Amino acid sequence: MGPNQGFGGTLCMIFLIALFASGSGENDRDFKMCGTWCHGNGLLTLAHDLKRGCGTITISANESSLSIRGEITAQCENSSVIKLGPSPEARESPFCVYWEPLLDQLWVEVNGQNHTLCWPSGLQENCCTDLSQGGNKGTAIYGILNATQRDDILSYQRRPAYEFFGGIVNCKNVFCDEASQGSGDKVNMIEETVMRSKVLGNVVLPCALSSVVEMKEGFQGYNIILPVPRGVPPQMIPSVHLPSCLKPPEKQKVKVVCTYFKIQYLIPGEF
Repeated sequence: MGPNQGFGGTLCMIFLIALFASGSGENDRDFKMCGTWCHGNGLLTLAHDLKRGCGTITISANESSLSIRGEITAQCENSSVIKLGPSPEARESPFCVYWEPLLDQLWVEVNGQNHTLCWPSGLQENCCTDLSQGGNKGTAIYGILNATQRDDILSYQRRPAYEFFGGIVNCKNVFCDEASQGSGDKVNMIEETVMRSKVLGNVVLPCALSSVVEMKEGFQGYNIILPVPRGVPPQMIPSVHLPSCLKPPEKQKVKVVCTYFKIQYLIPGEF
């Protein structure tokens, strides 16, 4: 649909609808630290101890364990040891650590296998981001080789640990600022991120209001009515009907995201 301009010239929203089934794409990660874990030839583990806050996160490795510890999350608190199995013959394992503060999601990929340590818990207001590198921990026989952050080299040497420091920001505002800078890809970031937040119903951002609907077998259609600023006549409230034919017949369950984008310079205030 095109712009909805029916509020006396004071309100202008752009409506966008997007379908998502299992396995939909993911937007860029906020933090990505990768390297090669040089370890021994025994059983390997992934250890983590994650706490709420915004301080230091330490990514370390030794002969048998890769560890992620620190205060970085808004909601997630998780501490455990995951068994990875026997060491590869080469005694080297490529890995990456991903952190998405807006979703409060953290996961680690080791030898091509994903291990989620913090699942998405909804879009966060204030979160820990802008992780910057702290001090390196010397060199070691076992550790992290060829470490990178967002594909920029941190060190070619084998080091036992890396530290990163974060800062608290309003993630929703920052996310909207990024998504509002022009291209269709940036706009799609909102739909994809809202979907991956695992939330059903309305999701409020400073720049947009999304409604997530789950369409199951026997879906008969659904009417979405989104709130608008106070003082708008009832007959002018924006709404959209999702017909039953919108659900792909080959899918047992699929979600749809309906988003009204707020044009800031035309609409002061918030939804």
